[in-house]
Amino acid sequence: MASNEQYEERIKQLEKELSDERDKNARAEEKIKKLQNANVTLQLQTEEEEELITNKLMKKLKQLKDEKETILQQVEQEEELLTNTLQQKLVRLRDEKIAIENQLEVDKEYITNKLHKQMDVLIQEKNTLEKNIEQERTEVLNHLTSALKTIRETFKAGDATEKDLIECLKDQVESLSNVQQQYGQEKERYRDRNTELQLELNRLQGDNFVLEQKIKREHEKQLEITKDIGKNEFDMEMEDERHFNHSKSPQNQMRKLSLSGSNMDRSRSASLPLGLVPEQVQVDNISPRRSPRTIPHAHAHIHAHHHVTSLPVHLDGHSNNPLLSTSPTKMTPQVCTKDRRPSLIQSLRSPRSRSNSSGSVSSDNEEDGKK
Repeated sequence: MASNEQYEERIKQLEKELSDERDKNARAEEKIKKLQNANVTLQLQTEEEEELITNKLMKKLKQLKDEKETILQQVEQEEELLTNTLQQKLVRLRDEKIAIENQLEVDKEYITNKLHKQMDVLIQEKNTLEKNIEQERTEVLNHLTSALKTIRETFKAGDATEKDLIECLKDQVESLSNVQQQYGQEKERYRDRNTELQLELNRLQGDNFVLEQKIKREHEKQLEITKDIGKNEFDMEMEDERHFNHSKSPQNQMRKLSLSGSNMDRSRSASLPLGLVPEQVQVDNISPRRSPRTIPHAHAHIHAHHHVTSLPVHLDGHSNNPLLSTSPTKMTPQVCTKDRRPSLIQSLRSPRSRSNSSGSVSSDNEEDGKK
């Protein structure tokens, strides 16, 4: 009997332990179900967040690409506007320079002809005056000679008295004084005329000097504009090159955004309890899930952008990559400036040659005027 009671107590104890173990097992299974549900929920949240981050990165990449295209268009428009403005200003200054040079040549020719005519008139007047003086001197000498002969004949004849001789000499002296006075008046008149011509010559030389200084200033202004054009072209090329190589590189932006997304995933997974992380999902090796619609689009954008940023672009703005033939990232501003540069240089060289030729002509005219 005692053994039966012991067996029954042992059986009751074992049944109680069995019921306890069943309760523990039920609680463990319930906990496992909760953990599985939490794991599924976490995986879904992770997939949604990864897809959200991927879409956000794609939008950011598209936005950066649009900004890049907008900046390139603005740079091209500003460069074209600046080039056209400088070209128009250069053409206007070249036309003004040519007009001033033509006006200077006309003025120099007019002044030279006028001075030559005045010199011819003065030489003719001088020759006429010398002839008149010589003629009058000859007439006076002849008159004096005839008067002396008459006086001598009168003295020899003995008809004239000393009083008549004195009167005759007084008349001769008076006539000579009148002639000398006339000569003095003529001399003063010609001296005044010579002074007026000298003042006119000085005035014309002053006008000529003013015109030459104006031409010199126009030359200096044209050289400054030429230097400004060259400097602006160089600055534009350097800015384009810096923009294409360093500023707002989509590859660098994509790398930064991907690093920030991975750091976010690591921080979020590190904050979870260790029991909630499944064995097949590692924190450092989470492969982001992308929807079938966004994966090809993202790879296509990244692939195309990688080609755009990695392939070398030739100096003429063309590349061997077929993706660059239709992409809006062509270096059109550099092509625009380099195509227009020879025309600018030719337009700058032609006025210089004309100015040199006009300068030689003007120097010849000045030498003729001085002669």
